[in-house]
Amino acid sequence: MRLPRFLVHCAVIGLTAVLALSGAALADDDVVATVAGEDITRAEFIDALEEQAGGMILQQMIMERLLEQRKQELGVELTDEDFEEFMGRIVQQLGGPQGLQQFLMENQMTMEQLEEQIYFNMLLTELAEAEVDVTDEEIEEYFEENKEQFDVPEQIKASHILVDTREEAEELKLRVEAGEDFAELAAEHSLDPGSGPQGGDLGFFGRGMMVPEFEDTAFVMDISEMDITESDFGWHLIKVTDKTEAKEADLEDSYDHVRRQLVQERAMDPNSYMQLLQQEAELEIHDDRYDFLGF
Repeated sequence: MRLPRFLVHCAVIGLTAVLALSGAALADDDVVATVAGEDITRAEFIDALEEQAGGMILQQMIMERLLEQRKQELGVELTDEDFEEFMGRIVQQLGGPQGLQQFLMENQMTMEQLEEQIYFNMLLTELAEAEVDVTDEEIEEYFEENKEQFDVPEQIKASHILVDTREEAEELKLRVEAGEDFAELAAEHSLDPGSGPQGGDLGFFGRGMMVPEFEDTAFVMDISEMDITESDFGWHLIKVTDKTEAKEADLEDSYDHVRRQLVQERAMDPNSYMQLLQQEAELEIHDDRYDFLGF
């Protein structure tokens, strides 16, 4: 599995931590390891780390300082709630907790490193958007030109249990009708790695977000009704749990959404914004080995 698009930097956090901890815990002549009677000192160890990864780590540290300084200038703050919500979406994209663990193992990352990297990229995005100013007139004009995008379509909330055969789906349907808990059965039997551990919950979705066979069945069902359908993925036992009617957009109700979308369209992408910060930085490199980081 490759790194998702939201990761725009290599994870060097682990190396940074090694350097920091080594410096704090050992003196220059302390021994880090002994190989067949030959000592490797802290000084040798740190020199090797710096030679192999010093430029990458220093660049990371410089970027963190630049972001923190710009964050203070613009008054940007990322709340714990913002971060947790974004992390939840990423975990869902990765296929739930199991997909997350597989991703971490394949990319040789810890959860702390992943969270640090995600925070870094969230902050880049927030700073780029904070640089954009839009007027009420521009927001109104953008809304009128893109009104259909902000209309709220009919949506349903549903859960499903994905199995291999119709017989399995019918048996599970009978068990739910007999009083067993749908969510518990989904967690135990569903083949969907994303929704299964969540009790089969798919959340709210509109038309065009699921495979046609699933939608054709789900959108004609009543709340609390169950039905069975087949798709290329297998057999689905579907239960509709809620519905919302279609609603035409109103600027007053949609103002924040419209403004944010307009700002997002006008904001620089994270990589370009990072390059801009580097170009504008008042940076002095005092070690000749890292002159190439002078941006």
